[in-house]
Amino acid sequence: MSTTRIRSVLHGAGVGLVGVLLVIALVAPSSLRAQPTDEARHTMMFRGVDLHDALERVVETTRIDLVYDSELVNGKTVYCSARDATPDTLLRCLLADVPVDFYQTSGGTYVLTEPTRQPPRRGDLTGIVVDKRTGEPLPRAHVLLAAANTGVASDPAGRFQLPNLTSGTYRVVATHLGYETTVDSVHVPPGDSVRRRIALAPTPIASEPLIVDGVQRHAPGGTVGAITLSADELTESGRMGTPDALGRAGTLMGVHQQRPMADLHVQGGAAGEHEVRLDGMPIRNPVTLRRLLGAFSPLSLDRLTVRKAGFGVEHGSTISGVVSAKHALSASAPSVGQVTIDPMSVNAEGHGSVALGEHRTAQFRVAARSSVWDVYQDPTLNRLLLDWNVVDPMLLSSYFGQSEVPNIEPAAQTVGTGFSDIHAAARVDLGPYRSLSVSGYRGRNHLRTQFVAQEPFGMLTQDRYDWANTAGQARLDWTLGARSSASVQLRASEHKVHRGYQMTYGEPDPNEDLQTAIDTLQRALDPALWPDDRNQIQEWALKATGSYAATTRHHLKGAVEVSRLASAFRLGGRFLRPFSFDDTRWQVGGYLRDVVSLGTGTTLTAGTRLTYIPVRRTLYAEPRLSLHTEGAVPGLGPYAVRVAGGLYRQFVNRFEASSTSPTATLPSMRFWLPTGGTHAPPRAYHATAQTHLQPHDRWSVQAEAFYKHYGRLLTLDYTALRSETASPLDGAATVAPSAAIAATDGYALGGGLALTREEDRFQGTLRYDWHRSRRQFPGRFSGQRVPVPWNQPHRLSLSAEGTVTKALRLRLRAERSWGRSWGFRRIYYDYLGGPSASGSSVAGALQNPGSHTLAPRTRVDLGIRYAVQWGGVTVESQLDLVNVLGRQHPFDWGLRPADDGMTRTTRRLPGRRLVGTLTIRY
Repeated sequence: MSTTRIRSVLHGAGVGLVGVLLVIALVAPSSLRAQPTDEARHTMMFRGVDLHDALERVVETTRIDLVYDSELVNGKTVYCSARDATPDTLLRCLLADVPVDFYQTSGGTYVLTEPTRQPPRRGDLTGIVVDKRTGEPLPRAHVLLAAANTGVASDPAGRFQLPNLTSGTYRVVATHLGYETTVDSVHVPPGDSVRRRIALAPTPIASEPLIVDGVQRHAPGGTVGAITLSADELTESGRMGTPDALGRAGTLMGVHQQRPMADLHVQGGAAGEHEVRLDGMPIRNPVTLRRLLGAFSPLSLDRLTVRKAGFGVEHGSTISGVVSAKHALSASAPSVGQVTIDPMSVNAEGHGSVALGEHRTAQFRVAARSSVWDVYQDPTLNRLLLDWNVVDPMLLSSYFGQSEVPNIEPAAQTVGTGFSDIHAAARVDLGPYRSLSVSGYRGRNHLRTQFVAQEPFGMLTQDRYDWANTAGQARLDWTLGARSSASVQLRASEHKVHRGYQMTYGEPDPNEDLQTAIDTLQRALDPALWPDDRNQIQEWALKATGSYAATTRHHLKGAVEVSRLASAFRLGGRFLRPFSFDDTRWQVGGYLRDVVSLGTGTTLTAGTRLTYIPVRRTLYAEPRLSLHTEGAVPGLGPYAVRVAGGLYRQFVNRFEASSTSPTATLPSMRFWLPTGGTHAPPRAYHATAQTHLQPHDRWSVQAEAFYKHYGRLLTLDYTALRSETASPLDGAATVAPSAAIAATDGYALGGGLALTREEDRFQGTLRYDWHRSRRQFPGRFSGQRVPVPWNQPHRLSLSAEGTVTKALRLRLRAERSWGRSWGFRRIYYDYLGGPSASGSSVAGALQNPGSHTLAPRTRVDLGIRYAVQWGGVTVESQLDLVNVLGRQHPFDWGLRPADDGMTRTTRRLPGRRLVGTLTIRY
């Protein structure tokens, strides 16, 4: 046999032997295998725990010997989750995100050391946070890197970027209000980027056998700087017996309503000095039902956020604040819609989602609200409208130019009102990091009143109002790369108002019945003598926004916006000279903002807005700055503090002209003017401090203080608007808007304190607000600064809600307010108390509105809610006893001529009433 043949046989035999040995090793019983050491295994989880405490717990649990220098682990926080792990595996898990290494000596002792230093290599992490059930992006989710002292909040499209990270493995912690915290590991390779889709579950996740939790009592940073109301809070029954989303905002600290009016006032500002937005679309007059109810169907909204003094540059230009509402899309709950019925309206919504592929979905929602006045007229509302549609003797006296006018009681009154809102919203995923969102809104309102008198003379007045809001938008969001993202939004909105008023009078015919008298008076009406008031404002805007994470410490964001505003209005009246405007203005604006991380829990935000007004050929700047810090104090618990301030301007201004009609149902007519060539825009300087402290798991304390200096304000000059003619068409000279608007100044300051207790079955808040706001009113009150008519100096409120059983819940709302001045009707101060009437006794009495203080108001509401479920249908009934004490508080005063001078009359608010609501979810 040759040598080559022998080698071949030996090689084949060797390979066969190795194969046999492998087979034996695989199939041999365990008794024939080498025995590993019997090492205990452990399941542990650490979330936001100090490294020293975590190591002590590992030593206590595993009984290992561990030595280290305390300086090596001080100030380091760890996140770790390990199942059935050996001590080696536990230590690797704990030290994965911190610059600490370990080794084991021959005697079995573990030693912690500093890692071998190497030149760091960098990578990027980017991604999107979504609802695990629906796939809907989650804005404002917090994405944190454990032990890296950095983190970001997701943008409105749910995206986040963490660039320029040292390569390695990170523990990523994602949190969002109402969702389970998610902890995961992500490896960032050097010189590359990683994209992650983080899905948060709205349902609880089973805990590990042993959890060391340092995240549960986290600093409540999301509660300072802005207050957000959830969808459940927005659907609660309001003061009018129907859900009112904007009215719910009026119960927050620093925000109030001049009940029963629905207009919001933010920290001493007028109703037109903040902006209400829906998906970024400005809604210029967000009220309905004679301004007694806020706009929007509550079932259409996902949340509503109120930003007060010191808000950031990205939130726009207003001198008071911003109220932002966002449409809801698919709900997390497995339902497809719901219907709510109450004495004033019917609300309905339907929603759904469609899967378009892996990680791609389309969500949509349609919601509508309609009044039920044509079917059922709520007695309280009907009585309120009738009581406020009566003759004001002082105004009628001025109409006739007589010092004495007899009392005129109604022989007949009719009221007709209605409102409707419709919302539609959809979002389509165009890819893992691109989405298209569209939404639209249409709200319509009308009010009709007729007043008829027969004694001492025949009189007929007709008042009608129609107004509508229309808005739409489309926004494209996408992630450009590991460090940058962008969005483009096109939006449009329109507000239209038409008001018509007619009045006639004549000698009564004793032989005529009431209907014949009404027909006779109606034939005598002359529309030519009573011109209609009209107002319209349209706005188109294109906005491009970009964000860039320069480093883990600097996050830049900027935007550019081009807008076109067209405004037209025509006003007139018995005391009001004809007043009109029709023009279109362009403006270009934008902002740049940098969020700087100064260390764990501390950020500095600096930015400025720039707005160019072509008609003025001027570029206006609005620099703003805020400092936010959060952490924990031993013995006091977690805290968050925010200090902010800056310059704020307003480029679209709302004005109100008091209604001059003696039976006017609405107190004023509103119109909007963009900044023009005559008057510079209003400006205000803000300074604010806000804090949130959580001394106990069940207790929290909130406090705020603010100061606003209004360096420049624009207001109507009633001395230029007053007309002395008997009719608006009697030849009074038309006044230009530039002459009817005057500049003034003022200030507002205040603060608030709230104490909240939260348990599994109970939540309650006790809150106190104090405000002081003063301004000059051109041509009136001797040029002195006086309290503003909408200011509410003091308010003490209590809200509590408890769960008796899974189906039964109880609610309490109590409020006491006091100190509001300007007790007489606003029109008295505007038209009857000026220099032209300075010789009258009435004018003298109206020169000090701050001394006309209304009586305190105390109100208590009780509610009970019961829900039952059959299969996939939930039926919820709610019963509210509104104004339990039955107090009919004064709203304002009037004057009635009498033999011995003037007698004061009072218009009052509704008393006690019982309201029921039925909701069906399916």
